Amino acid sequence: MSDYTLVLTGTDGTNVVLTGTNPKRLVDRLRAKIAPADRRRTKGAGGIRRLPNGRVKAYRTVVDPNTGEEHRVSRTADTQAVAESRLREALSEFDRTHRVGYVRPPTVAEWMDHWLTDVCKPRLKPRTWGTYTSVGANDIVPAIGKVRLDELKPAHFRRMERYITVEQGRSSGTAGSAWRTLHKALEDAVLEGVIERNPAVKGTAPRVALKERWIGYNVLDSPMGDD
Repeated sequence: MSDYTLVLTGTDGTNVVLTGTNPKRLVDRLRAKIAPADRRRTKGAGGIRRLPNGRVKAYRTVVDPNTGEEHRVSRTADTQAVAESRLREALSEFDRTHRVGYVRPPTVAEWMDHWLTDVCKPRLKPRTWGTYTSVGANDIVPAIGKVRLDELKPAHFRRMERYITVEQGRSSGTAGSAWRTLHKALEDAVLEGVIERNPAVKGTAPRVALKERWIGYNVLDSPMGDD
């Protein structure tokens, strides 16, 4: 594929040089560089949405001036005013760094909302996405939703397990499913640079759930299971 070079020369003799294989992308990158103030004012590029759990999401689409790629920046809160305030902080951070990141690490509830909507939904089958959404809303967020990702400790995973098995009276297998879902969400948080490491290490998984899976294998799957 051919390479293209786009050169814009100013009256002072300075040049803006962009290279790439896609001419349209080069034009988009140039537009973002010379008119950065317009990148989040496009009609329909943002708004406010009430989530099923009653929280409010404020979101905006921005364009990376270095790549021309669009990104969705969103923040959630209990009220519209707080959600919009958090979004303004995130947009200010984007203006400064040209990176889609967090001013501070999000809470579990905030990250689960972003992870389910922006990371999982576009790439998962509807049934799988629905399962993740149900686990997040019923088992993860009610138990530890207010805890920031960078503050998660083993005690929080034990709290989630107690919430599911003791307070809700559900099985330890359900607790294990919640842990695995949260583990995956936190892995993606690491990949996106939101946190440096995944706090859901192996030792934080519900032990009873692991025991139940082992017993289930012996009884149901072993050739000796019918004796």
